[in-house]
Amino acid sequence: MAVPLPVVAPYTVRVGARPPLEMVALLNLLARPTPARRATLERVRAALPGDLLADIEAVFGRWPQYRHGLELPLIVPLGAGVEEWLAAERVASDRDFWWHVVGRALRPEDVEVALAAPGRASELLEQRALLPCCDDWMYSAYEAMLRDPLGERRAFERLAARFWEEYFRKEERYLRPRWDGAAAALGEQRERMGDGEFIASLRQGRPLPENFPEGYETREVEVVPVWYHPGGGAGMVYGWGAVTLLYDAFHQAAFHQTLGIAPAQSNRESLARAFAALSDENRLQILRHVAQSPELNGSWLAHKLGISRPAVSRHMALLRQAGLVEERQEENRVLYSLRLDGVRELGTQLLAYLGVEL
Repeated sequence: MAVPLPVVAPYTVRVGARPPLEMVALLNLLARPTPARRATLERVRAALPGDLLADIEAVFGRWPQYRHGLELPLIVPLGAGVEEWLAAERVASDRDFWWHVVGRALRPEDVEVALAAPGRASELLEQRALLPCCDDWMYSAYEAMLRDPLGERRAFERLAARFWEEYFRKEERYLRPRWDGAAAALGEQRERMGDGEFIASLRQGRPLPENFPEGYETREVEVVPVWYHPGGGAGMVYGWGAVTLLYDAFHQAAFHQTLGIAPAQSNRESLARAFAALSDENRLQILRHVAQSPELNGSWLAHKLGISRPAVSRHMALLRQAGLVEERQEENRVLYSLRLDGVRELGTQLLAYLGVEL
């Protein structure tokens, strides 16, 4: 009986998080909520100042297509943090910035022409695009953005920096264990199947797209867990010899069947982390007190439980890593609150791990 040969991938595969990409994904979703994520986004929108939300809708509402914004984080390598990306983006040339904004669908020299003559942007995209990626309304949108490329870029940079400082810095602490859990599950599957079969299963049997421009074969494939995944057709960006596949870490159940990953494999680490956080009596009491109040500070909790403030901080760090609480700075105080969706998710993950349906 013949033994089937393994599928050998002609490219390298890497799995890991891209925090800047996650942040841009969330900004896009806040400007263009998808039905599948609307409920989750309500929590985020409720936490944002009104003027910041208005800026998000104004800046990202002008972007013509969701996945094009996702290419800006590719300026930095896989695993780079948001602050590293913001610093790199600020010193990038206008050509490189706009080259990524238009999805690298033009050659860099054509981007320079478009910046020098903004009225030619739609003409260049229509005549010289390296792949058929644009409709007429997209040509018009890019041309409108390039009428003031410097102003448009500065508006994006100010918004990204403010969103990081006022919201996403804290959100990243909640997302990190989710990225790590998804990456661990994917890593197990990749090790078991090998790179070629792993990517083929992730693509549900569909081949990777032919790369562009002509002559650039796919040499590198990234698989990036994204919590604020838009769904639909925005699950991949590619070009110039590389492909970035966006793994929907929120709707993991949809991928378990596709990849053959048992829920136990993907949930085990996050469940162990959460229950380790809940295994201490003081932490259970802290969580109960936090659940009964809109916000509490560490001094009050230390006095209530008869423990030191540093002890409260250590307990809170574990509860935060488990996704059960969140914190915010107010002058010289740190205020803690319950992360209700994290508590709900813990129950959902436990039922999935046990194989129980209610």
